Amino acid sequence: MNERQEKPADTCAVVRDLLPLYIDGACSAASVALVEAHLADCPNCRKLAADLKKADIEAVIDAEKTGVLARHQRAQRRTAWRAGVIIAWLLMIPVVIAAVVALLGGAEAGVPVVLAAAMALVASLTVVPMMAKQNRLAKAILAGTAAVVLIEIAVGAFYGGAIIDTVAGTIFGISLVFLPLAIRGMALPPVLADKKALVIIAWDTLWLYLTILAVSLANGDMAGCREAVVTATVFVVPAWLTFFAAARQRVNRLQKAGLITLVWGVWFGIVNDVMNLALTGRIGFTMARMNLRDWTSNTMFNANISFLVCAAAVVAAGGLLLAARRRRDR
Repeated sequence: MNERQEKPADTCAVVRDLLPLYIDGACSAASVALVEAHLADCPNCRKLAADLKKADIEAVIDAEKTGVLARHQRAQRRTAWRAGVIIAWLLMIPVVIAAVVALLGGAEAGVPVVLAAAMALVASLTVVPMMAKQNRLAKAILAGTAAVVLIEIAVGAFYGGAIIDTVAGTIFGISLVFLPLAIRGMALPPVLADKKALVIIAWDTLWLYLTILAVSLANGDMAGCREAVVTATVFVVPAWLTFFAAARQRVNRLQKAGLITLVWGVWFGIVNDVMNLALTGRIGFTMARMNLRDWTSNTMFNANISFLVCAAAVVAAGGLLLAARRRRDR
């Protein structure tokens, strides 16, 4: 009697082991007959077989969908690449014409060179995004920057003018605006992968000082270089302090806002004194002359404004830090 009660369970176990092979059509004829005979009498195994078939069909559909999307992407990529090649060749036509005219004496030698650099700028905004597979924005920005630099070098070489200081200023200006956009999609080394903000501010700081040095060398004014470096440093220091405050890991947003407000408020209050000390060597404290009842002279106006801004920043920073502490204690 016990053997008869165990036989259906044993048959179910055997059939369930055979179901994947049965659905894939890999069973022998005898196994197929056994499975089909059992499915006709066992609703549980029949439901399991239906679920396996449904899952198998969904897997096939997903695979086909993935294949269709991949083929569509490859087709679009080939079309974009061909369009990019065609546009690149079309951009070369005016360059070739200008070169032929220059060889025949109808134009200056610098015309085809400058025109080629200008066409490279157009290509960086059209061809590069079409032909790039990944990081299109970053590659377009890099190519556009290189093209602008080539234009400046070509114009300076053939028609005269400053090159080094112009190029340095161009790289600094473009990177100041577009580097945060370009670096988001760039793959950096593992050491810098989580330090993109540090890379941005370090790069901008470097090119700021390089631009100052290049302009000073081009104009032969090293005394002016010292003044420019001092002035730039007065603004760079609070920028770096802001970065360090924002980059702190164990500080919440209210605390970061309080620290940043404090940095810029204090900086605004003492910036004139720091500049005078660095450039002239004179020690002074503008806010010491503060008198809120007297706004008649520029000196008093500056002292009053510096005091009010600094005091407001200290109060605001204190309020933010206090709110952050209360939130943390809850």
